[in-house]
Amino acid sequence: MTPTTIESLVRIAFRQHHADGGLTVFPHGAGGVPFPILRVFTIAGVSANGTRADHAHRRCTQMLACLSGHVSVEITDAVRATREALVPDGVSLLIPPLLWNSVSFAGPSTVLAVFCDELYEDSDYVRDWDEFVRLKRD
Repeated sequence: MTPTTIESLVRIAFRQHHADGGLTVFPHGAGGVPFPILRVFTIAGVSANGTRADHAHRRCTQMLACLSGHVSVEITDAVRATREALVPDGVSLLIPPLLWNSVSFAGPSTVLAVFCDELYEDSDYVRDWDEFVRLKRD
């Protein structure tokens, strides 16, 4: 497996259709989620500046898409870090395995959708920073 670094992050603009003052976004098909989707969940109701995630995955690739509001995603590969902003503009962020991420929410009306290429498995989560750093060195 190729080591994941900050350069492994990918922004993908979903295909969109504007009509009658509305917007339809297509996360599937060409220009969409680049893997078979095995799990989808949303996160909402998080207080202003509240955070979620604060972990990495051993195998799971995730694609984050902001559906409402605004999120700030801090990502690190244990050497370098970056911060990415997501808004409901049809642009998503693909986070490969073994990148630590923490998501800050603008407020309770913010809604984040997460598409995953793996079913939920607790053992896939790396929630301890020191363990994450060890995994990145190995």
